[in-house]
Amino acid sequence: MGKWATAAVYMLAMAGIWFCREELLHWIESLKSSRDAAAAAQMFIMAALASLFPVIPFGVVGGIMGAAYGLWLGGLMNAAASTLGAAVMFLAVRHGWQEQGRRYLDRVSPLHELNAAMEHRPVTSIFIARTIPVLPAIAINVYAALVSVPFVSFLLATAAGKLPVMLVFAFIGEQLLEDGLKIPAVLLLYAALAGGLYAVYRYRAGRRRKEQTERF
Repeated sequence: MGKWATAAVYMLAMAGIWFCREELLHWIESLKSSRDAAAAAQMFIMAALASLFPVIPFGVVGGIMGAAYGLWLGGLMNAAASTLGAAVMFLAVRHGWQEQGRRYLDRVSPLHELNAAMEHRPVTSIFIARTIPVLPAIAINVYAALVSVPFVSFLLATAAGKLPVMLVFAFIGEQLLEDGLKIPAVLLLYAALAGGLYAVYRYRAGRRRKEQTERF
């Protein structure tokens, strides 16, 4: 799925949550009032599975987690669950599904240039890619596994890159079932942050390519 299609699915899903907010609110309130560890564990497993098999955008699951457990706990649960899913996918491709991973990547044209970037600065590339929620997370996992990024480096960069956006998902979920007035400002702030990081990364990568060309 392309990045614009992914963004459109996110918007449609958020609109659906808004129109069904009363039903969701009752369910979320029941989760809050029960304080049930088993329910929290089930939500965590559901979030990890959603990151592995993105039938619905992870932002929807992340928003529900935020609404049910608040900004910080919900955000941390989001980051942990999605990082767990990424680790499982990485290990599966690294240790058995390499051919399937290559076939998948052939269909993801917007991220072809990520391959070369990961070969030179894998940790930075993964971190920057994780901060941009419209980039396909599965493609990032597969690329990292195929270009021999060390697992620990992949895990740390993934966790660090996912945490900010997972907190944003949790915040949106927390606010969407209330008044939602703060959401646009937070989205603009996060978009500026992610865009700034990406611009700096592209600028530095361009300078490195220019320096390498001049040497030859």
